Amino acid sequence: MTYSNEYDTLVREGVHPSLLAQGHAAVARAEHTGTQTAISRLMSLADSAAADGAIGAEIDILMLVLRLGDPSVARRLVAVAQGSEGRTAEFALSVGLALAHKDADRLIELSDSAAKDGLELAAADCASHALRILESRGDKARQLEGQRLLKRRTAALDKAGPAVEGASPDLQKLTRREQEIATLVQSGSSNKDIALSLGLSLRTVEGHLYRMFAKLGISHREDLMNGAHGTQGLG
Repeated sequence: MTYSNEYDTLVREGVHPSLLAQGHAAVARAEHTGTQTAISRLMSLADSAAADGAIGAEIDILMLVLRLGDPSVARRLVAVAQGSEGRTAEFALSVGLALAHKDADRLIELSDSAAKDGLELAAADCASHALRILESRGDKARQLEGQRLLKRRTAALDKAGPAVEGASPDLQKLTRREQEIATLVQSGSSNKDIALSLGLSLRTVEGHLYRMFAKLGISHREDLMNGAHGTQGLG
């Protein structure tokens, strides 16, 4: 079962995913629908979040737009993040400012910082943003530096093997952060408890869970709690 199929299943079952979950589904579909279609969908979701006053969701969705390679939303991200608080907003503000000023060195710093905090995906995103800027400058030496950094970040993101002691073989498919969340889910923690425990926003935890469902081939939180994963094909 693919990530996008997982989302479609939730919709058919009458579950109404959050705007952020819909955003992750749009990113997952990008390979099939095309990047521009996915970006258009994300911008529509960001506008809906703004209309609802859901600043956190708007920030997270704009970060997804950046992940797909569209830096034009950087200034909007800065404006929104400046009106919010918390670690996620602070990080988003830094990324937005660096992109708005085409500051590759700052993005590399942010990539290093995210990597130290175990935020592999954010670290890879910042490395990718930095590389695009370096490529636009035509500096071959710096481009090579950026390529090496992105390669390291991607390797860390895809690294096999459990980062959480005692993780089951199926959970080894997950990143270190996802394994931490899976362990907390299996211990009975709610999404709010997990967010507080790991210093994440509730929306970020929810986004992690949707990606985890896709990787493990499951459709429900209970499947993760009961260890009933790895029984469906990921497609």
